[in-house]
Amino acid sequence: MGENIPALGPYPSRGEYEHCFTLEGPRGEFVQLTPAVARQVARAIEASRSMPRAKRREALEDRIRREEREYEAYADEVLQ
Repeated sequence: MGENIPALGPYPSRGEYEHCFTLEGPRGEFVQLTPAVARQVARAIEASRSMPRAKRREALEDRIRREEREYEAYADEVLQ
């Protein structure tokens, strides 16, 4: 599939890397970190820096509300 990333990273003398974030696709599926994916993430971060602060905050709040609705729908489904 993609390139494998060594568990110790490119600098084993600096210690082991810790998992801190999993990339997900639009349906929550795992996305392997590859150089192309890393470039796309970096481009998205750079593009977001040019957005006005209010627009970024609004997008964050929209995402939080969407995640809450999705969780509530999931919880309702599980409990019924």
